[in-house]
Amino acid sequence: MARNNPPSRKASRLAAARTATRLGAVTTTLPTVSETSFDISGGMRVVFPVPGGACTTTDPASRIAASCACTGRPAPMVSRSNFVAFFVTATRVRHRRKVGRMRITTHHPELTESGLVRCEDGGLRPPWAAVSDELRHYYDTEWGAPVTDEAHIFERICLEGFQSGLSWQTILAKRPLLRQLFHGFDPDEVAKFTEVDIERLMQVAGMIRNRRKIAAVIANAKATIELRKSGGLSHLVWSFRPAHHERPTTVAGIASTSTESTALAKELKRRGFQFVGPTTVYAMMQAIGLVDDRVVGAAPLVRYGEHMSEKTAVVTGGSSGIGEAAARALAADGWHVIVAARRLENLQRIAEEIGGTAIRLDVTDDDSVAEFAAQVSRCDLLVNNAGGAKGLDPIAEADVADWQWMYDTNVMGTMRVTKALLPRLTEAHGHVVNIGSIAGLRSYRGGAGYNAAKHGVHSLSHVMRMEFVDAGVRVTEINPGRVQTDFSLVRFKGDAERANAVYDGHQNLVADDIAETIRWVAGLPSHVNIDQVVVTPQEQVIW
Repeated sequence: MARNNPPSRKASRLAAARTATRLGAVTTTLPTVSETSFDISGGMRVVFPVPGGACTTTDPASRIAASCACTGRPAPMVSRSNFVAFFVTATRVRHRRKVGRMRITTHHPELTESGLVRCEDGGLRPPWAAVSDELRHYYDTEWGAPVTDEAHIFERICLEGFQSGLSWQTILAKRPLLRQLFHGFDPDEVAKFTEVDIERLMQVAGMIRNRRKIAAVIANAKATIELRKSGGLSHLVWSFRPAHHERPTTVAGIASTSTESTALAKELKRRGFQFVGPTTVYAMMQAIGLVDDRVVGAAPLVRYGEHMSEKTAVVTGGSSGIGEAAARALAADGWHVIVAARRLENLQRIAEEIGGTAIRLDVTDDDSVAEFAAQVSRCDLLVNNAGGAKGLDPIAEADVADWQWMYDTNVMGTMRVTKALLPRLTEAHGHVVNIGSIAGLRSYRGGAGYNAAKHGVHSLSHVMRMEFVDAGVRVTEINPGRVQTDFSLVRFKGDAERANAVYDGHQNLVADDIAETIRWVAGLPSHVNIDQVVVTPQEQVIW
């Protein structure tokens, strides 16, 4: 969503004047009752909410809403204490020669103190997102989702430019047509457009017929191509991400510009971009996730939009613990998550709950890995989480089978899956996240087998980083400290008392803590690589 601000005073006056002309000298009060009516010329049925108090048709807000109803357009948001137009519908009613009857039906949605609206599904959203199903879906699935690829940032800049003077509802309705006319907002194709193409587009039915805006798209495409010489559009835009940004606590607290948007607008203009003023740029920053302006308490982002819907994350060891938490966190951010593990029943339950895909996988078995990889047609993110420890015996009493299992699962398993999916990762310029452990950084008595295995993962991650860089594949190693999961239960082969003793009396991390770390590194722009992360409870010091 690009605009949270009400119409300008000038726009409100014009709309009110047009409405007054259309309605005649109608002056009546709309009390807070279920229904009220009055006579006008043209006889239209209008439905719109009036939360609390009374409003009159002499109020510009009412007149704007009525005008929108008569024209069939969505009502704009009007910042008034006694009126907020959430949606407007209009249908013909009885005609009495020159005089008809307008019937106003009032609804009373809950408007919270923070300015959020409680919608029919119980979710809280800013008023603009409650206007229509289309806007609500956009807010829930796209607005604020991180966008890092060139084509879609280019598209967002152009759409924000088209919106100038229009509603975002209008832009959403026209987006499919705009994508068709501008070749999916492919900068390389749009940059070839000439004056002939501008004239052609000006004749297309349903097109936003603004010559300057169309020309701006072409100019922006050429500027985007030129930027590739110095890091690219994504690199430039994301370099203006604020170091710190507090989420607003009220709708009124949502900014319309910022120091960063002003600076970015200036830089974009210097690079040849058009229709990129500070307000427009800030709206774009909100939309693509550079700033998080979802009001505290508002409905969360549940799924990325069309531009991200095909992004696929593979999570091994996804049937419990860190793997399950990571799958849920990524799904909440809009990734299509393939959860993989040996316990298919658990996988299927999780996949059903998050809208993902469950595929059985044994990382220690070559055939299982090959069969799994054959079912994965796309992989943008691979989380190598499958692993574990067995035993806590000194080397003198080591169980060779346990050591073999730890090495085969943690090291060889990571290698097998990464190798099998590397073609898909390369195609997508994807990201590998290896879940290591502080055991791979610091040794301890009784942990030699697990220490050796996780040291192996640590070294493997370093080499992956070196070898995959030219393919555009990022590699991150995340090393958790003490995390309270079923890890120790596996280590002590089902001995719950011994497993619980590891965590009793200590401050511990939980699986969600590591999942949030995975979510964070996965959501960063493609030019950012987090090489290594160590995550420990505050009381656990390993250095």
